[in-house]
Amino acid sequence: MVNLNIPLAVEVINYGKLRNTFRKANESCMNDFLSRYTSYNDISEVVGNCLDMGYEIIRKSIDEHISVLLENGVYEVDSDSFFSQLFFKYSEWEKHFDLINDKYMDIVLSEEEKDRYRTQRRQSREKIAAAGSNLVNITNLDFGRAIDHTIDSAKAVAVNAVTNVAHGVFNLGAKAISSIGAALDKKELFDSPQTIETFKQGMKHDLDLVSEITFHIIASSEAASMIKIPTPDEIQKARSMLNNSEKITDVNTKTDVIMKAIQIYPFDSDAYIKLAEIDLDYIFNLVQYSNVLCLNLTDVFHSFISKLIKQSKNDEELQYYANIASKFNEYYRDENFSELQKVIEAQIQPELQSIYEKANKNTEEELIALKNTLLEKIKVFNMDSCKIVETIDKDIEKEKIKGELVSVNMLSSKTELENRISELENKGFDRDAIQEQLDGHFVVSNVLKNSVLKNIFNFKGRASRKEFWPAFFKFNILAFIVSVIVGNVCRNESVGATISFIAFLIAFCLLLSVAVRRLHDAGFSGYVMIPLFIIYPLQPVLWILLSLSSKGDNKYGPKPKI
Repeated sequence: MVNLNIPLAVEVINYGKLRNTFRKANESCMNDFLSRYTSYNDISEVVGNCLDMGYEIIRKSIDEHISVLLENGVYEVDSDSFFSQLFFKYSEWEKHFDLINDKYMDIVLSEEEKDRYRTQRRQSREKIAAAGSNLVNITNLDFGRAIDHTIDSAKAVAVNAVTNVAHGVFNLGAKAISSIGAALDKKELFDSPQTIETFKQGMKHDLDLVSEITFHIIASSEAASMIKIPTPDEIQKARSMLNNSEKITDVNTKTDVIMKAIQIYPFDSDAYIKLAEIDLDYIFNLVQYSNVLCLNLTDVFHSFISKLIKQSKNDEELQYYANIASKFNEYYRDENFSELQKVIEAQIQPELQSIYEKANKNTEEELIALKNTLLEKIKVFNMDSCKIVETIDKDIEKEKIKGELVSVNMLSSKTELENRISELENKGFDRDAIQEQLDGHFVVSNVLKNSVLKNIFNFKGRASRKEFWPAFFKFNILAFIVSVIVGNVCRNESVGATISFIAFLIAFCLLLSVAVRRLHDAGFSGYVMIPLFIIYPLQPVLWILLSLSSKGDNKYGPKPKI
């Protein structure tokens, strides 16, 4: 493992802490912007409010940066002068806003209105430039290569003038749009991911610019002696060394060059990635080193390891990267470790699936052996489990239930069968799995049919839909067949009709008790059947009640298990 003995001066560490402070401040501002942006309901609200809202968020970032300046003894710059004299000329927020604004104008304004809007906007910009000459210059700051142009003064209040002009034109020129095409265009512009991405880019540029300017203000102040701010030349030199390291074949020489680049500029995450590419074990030392600089490399290395896992060519490589991921989580409590585990599982899943598909799974013993094989495999990759193992567990449970249900064929009553189901539930078997296996046994239908016949005069208790409907169709179909045969055989229509009536009457009597118990199961008294059956128009209500699902335990007894 590389030994990072590069001395870290206090000034360098202070710079790292400042970078981290600014990063967190700007992340908070960006989140604030996104949260407020999502409160808009349509593109008209966006163009009517977003420009001002964006500048408000940027001013918030400036205020927080000014607080840092004050903490470091820089008192010459306030928020207004920072915004108007040091920032506004190089801001790109309004440019990004205009990209969306122009598309919106193409939809809602005529060419004449757009020309008037652009003229007003240009005149407002000229007022901004003229207003700047009245300002008193603050400390003369040399931004070097970071800002290549001369900074002109500009009043912050002029920005509001531009915004007000824009809003005024929109208010005067906007009109009710009846065109469906225009409405669709506005909705498409509002819903497009590119719209919010355009705003995000402009916001990020300006927030980064605030930090960049703040660093240069500090570099030009007395506080510079306490903070080592890298110069553009140093950053460029370190970058060139990293680029040239790609051409070096000797590992030791390559490592030395990268280490020297880090010594010059230790805030480039690419340098640490290049060391990790030489030896992944470097990661654990590198993160500790970078933490001192407040340089968050956890996410960087997380993405790097994830990429390696996806590119692994065989089990050996995948196992090595899985071990690195596990150690990484152990060292640094990686919040995204579960995501890495998902990536590992996705890589190993095809192989596990292949083993599962090729294995014999005909008996409980074979399934258990297959499960043990897969468990040994996933243990190597530090995985807790996988979906295939869960599938095998269900298959094993099904086989065990099959074994337990062998004796079901010997049962002859519904009560005995329900007691057997209760025994299996008490042993910890899943009820749905038991039911699934029961549905595959012809004996269940026989038991339920026998239950109907044995309980012809039993009007107490409950009967499930599985007990009622098969019996209903079987007995009525049988009665129908008898009536058809009698009708074709018997020449005396009166005798034939009598026999058919008797056949259906027998079916009705056979079904009467089970129908009452079915109504009990649905939570109704059996007496409701009398008016519903006698009054012909109400008979559909009876069929609906008979079709309702079983409720929980009720006053008629416990819920049927089958």
